[in-house]
Amino acid sequence: PLLDTTSALNQTVLPRETLDTLPTGYDTWSIARLAPAIHLDKYDVGGREMFGQSNASAHGSSEREYFIDGMDLNQYGGTFYIDSFAFQEVNIQTSNMTAERSTGGVVWNFVTKTGTNQFHGTGAFLGMTHGCCESSNISGRTRDILLSAVPAYALAANPNPRLGSAVEHMFDLSSTVSGPIIKDRIWYSFAGKLGEVDTRRVGSYNADGTQLLSDNQLRQTTAKVSMALTKNQQ
Repeated sequence: PLLDTTSALNQTVLPRETLDTLPTGYDTWSIARLAPAIHLDKYDVGGREMFGQSNASAHGSSEREYFIDGMDLNQYGGTFYIDSFAFQEVNIQTSNMTAERSTGGVVWNFVTKTGTNQFHGTGAFLGMTHGCCESSNISGRTRDILLSAVPAYALAANPNPRLGSAVEHMFDLSSTVSGPIIKDRIWYSFAGKLGEVDTRRVGSYNADGTQLLSDNQLRQTTAKVSMALTKNQQ
């Protein structure tokens, strides 16, 4: 509703149409930049930080929680990535959360896609770039300062290193299919994702002095089956 008179919850609802239209990365943290009042601790250009989780904060609180269809994912130990392309809607809450929420920062809730009696599919979302498409805004003075910190053995191997964080190769490929297993009774939804980001960063070197390549690959699948027990219950 445009005006909810029963709750003071502050939330940003991003449906699939909005996510597909706006020119942003598809990772969780790029999407969060679309919501008011959220601050992230790193810049992301064209989705190059899809493997570098950002710390999100709202109203001075850096606490955060993740949910899928309301299911709590926050007890999972370690780093995890969510393929936003697999979801119909992303709901981001920033303040005045309900009592069952234990944080005061940012809460993500991802609403999954549900199959219908007709077959639907998204051929692919493809975003990609290469180092040849990346420019540099480092001035001559700044370049001299940065080069002064590069070890001699690294300069001997490569007298003209790429400074900063240079993208060698990046692409993000996603697709979805959904439809009926038994019409009016059981439906399925499936999504797949393959992402890669290769970067070279000044300050990281191999033993022979060449710049270290940070190569990252993400393979992810999401599947859902829905069943209608009765005409009014799913």
